[in-house]
Amino acid sequence: MEFSTFAQVSAIDTYEQTKKLNELKEMKITKLPSPPDEQTDSKSPFLDISVRTLLDNFVMTWHKIIMDLLNPELYAQDYTKEWWDRFYVIIIRILSVFWVPDRVFYVGVGLVVVSFFTFFIFAAS
Repeated sequence: MEFSTFAQVSAIDTYEQTKKLNELKEMKITKLPSPPDEQTDSKSPFLDISVRTLLDNFVMTWHKIIMDLLNPELYAQDYTKEWWDRFYVIIIRILSVFWVPDRVFYVGVGLVVVSFFTFFIFAAS
């Protein structure tokens, strides 16, 4: 295609630039993320729940831990073994109470709270 005048070339260039600008200014549909479902499992329970629910779960978890530790069946001994074997079995049973997958987060929070209390007690004295 040949153009005889500069005006025709500039008109086509202006038309193409205007067309590109209009395409850029054109409103596009924004895809929003879908709302989280109640059934989805989160990797971080701390970020997905309210402070009140976190506190309630913390108290209930530690209540369950204390009740499990007060269970006399946990400390039932087998007298056929040596004393260090019995001690080892009891320690493993106690640790298994703390390391239940639903409780691990709240056990960690409890240990952090206890460490803060310990720090402030030693700092104040």
